[in-house]
Amino acid sequence: MKVTKKKNTSKRMLIMDSKRINDCSLRIAYQIFESNINEKEIIIIGIKKNGYTYAKKISEYLKSISKIQINLISIEFNKKIL
Repeated sequence: MKVTKKKNTSKRMLIMDSKRINDCSLRIAYQIFESNINEKEIIIIGIKKNGYTYAKKISEYLKSISKIQINLISIEFNKKIL
């Protein structure tokens, strides 16, 4: 369940529950698949930590709906240089 605080209050507001997040993620995977249906390979890249975790979830959905080879890559940025 994803929860965020409203500004200047102690109340929390639910943005999306886990079912809604999973449904949206599956829809994103279908959109990626539909846009690349004739490809032999799809590469999913996630920025290390949370971005990679979400990219992994999308790649798992893609693998479940498609026979296209799915490759998952993690990248990391050095924020001190940027």
